[in-house]
Amino acid sequence: MKDKPCTCALCKESKRMRSIIKKLGPKDAKWLRDFYNNHYNMAGELEMKTVILDGSWPSAVEQLTEALKKAKAKAEEIKKCS
Repeated sequence: MKDKPCTCALCKESKRMRSIIKKLGPKDAKWLRDFYNNHYNMAGELEMKTVILDGSWPSAVEQLTEALKKAKAKAEEIKKCS
C-alpha cells in the first residue's frame, strides 16, 4: 500500500518549485534551489517553534522549561554587566 502524498501548503509549494527549477539553466536553477531551500528551512523552523509554543509538540513542556532556564540565566548575566 502506497502512502498518499502530503497535501500541505509547504509540500504543494515545494512540488511546484521543483517543476519550475527543472525548466531553468544550471546557474539559475542552483540559485533558485538555494533560495528556496532557505525559505523552506525557515518555514519549517517557524512551524516547529509555533507548535512548541502552543504546546502541540510532544516535548514542548521540556523544551520550554529549558529555554526559560537559559533566558533567566542570560537576564542575570545582563544585570551583572549593567
